[in-house]
Amino acid sequence: MFDVEDAAFAFIRFENDAVVQLETCWAGNLTDDVPPRQYFGQELANSTIYGTKGSVRLKPLTLFEDQNGTIVPVSLEAAENEPGGFELQLRNFLDAINGAAAPINDADQAVELMEMIDGVYASSELGREVPVA
Repeated sequence: MFDVEDAAFAFIRFENDAVVQLETCWAGNLTDDVPPRQYFGQELANSTIYGTKGSVRLKPLTLFEDQNGTIVPVSLEAAENEPGGFELQLRNFLDAINGAAAPINDADQAVELMEMIDGVYASSELGREVPVA
């Protein structure tokens, strides 16, 4: 048993009508077809971006296009030796600490993220959409 949240689910709507549907957990009961990873055991980390004319899944990298009303998968090739996972973020973090690069995320973005997370908690508690300014 854990004494912290195992999962988070949120539907976030932005001023420009874009939305994020977030589903995440860190201790999920994964099926046997999810392979173990080198450092973290059995892990499934993936993202899908949905658009009005198609979608992109990151693992395996695939574009899904609407072709005459049918969703068609189009395999995409990632650049060879392209860093995966959190490698680019970790590189930037180290470069920022060493003064070699500006951090990808700044304090203003961190505050906005915390406001969204607080809004997700408030929405859950109140059982309704909560505006975040």
